Amino acid sequence: GIEGFDDKFQKIEEAIDNLENLSDRYSYTYTDKQVDKMFDYLEKRLQTAKDRFKNKKSSGGFEW
Repeated sequence: GIEGFDDKFQKIEEAIDNLENLSDRYSYTYTDKQVDKMFDYLEKRLQTAKDRFKNKKSSGGFEW
């Protein structure tokens, strides 16, 4: 695997867990429009990241 990749990926998973915690309507208030806006933004960021992975030449070392 790529050195340090697993640690960085774990941080991404933890960030998603933290995002899921924000869905607790007893602790946070938000509208459906705000949720849509937030996820539209996150989906665009993820698409940009995915595009950057696909546009780079693979070193052949990445496995799940």
